[in-house]
Amino acid sequence: MPKRMEADSIVTTDTSPAPTDSQRLASLKQAAGDVMLRDAERLERRLAGLNRRLRDNKPISRGLEEVQRELSRAQQQLSQRENQQVALNYPPELPVVERREDIINAIRDHQVVVVAGRPALVKPPSCLKCVWNWAGAAVA
Repeated sequence: MPKRMEADSIVTTDTSPAPTDSQRLASLKQAAGDVMLRDAERLERRLAGLNRRLRDNKPISRGLEEVQRELSRAQQQLSQRENQQVALNYPPELPVVERREDIINAIRDHQVVVVAGRPALVKPPSCLKCVWNWAGAAVA
């Protein structure tokens, strides 16, 4: 009589279902807001196109993978930009620099601030840059 061999086999299966294309699309739409504006607009257009293809029952998995790669790259660029330290030094002889604290306090305390001065003494672009950077310091 032949012997019967019984083998114990362990079968492991992943019980969590793979995300559907619509779930992946929703996840990417949410993540697209966490990048720079120029990238967000482009990614949102791509995602809108993929959403139309999904509604038309066309395959979108390859497009989702491309958007995922672009999103990762955009997030890396944003992270690199946030980690850059910017040191702004303005010449102390600029009249606007003398009034730095007054300007910062005015920006913090009022919605609208008008900074006026004699144009011969201050170059408007450098003055605007000073005030804009100080506005960030006042709000932070």
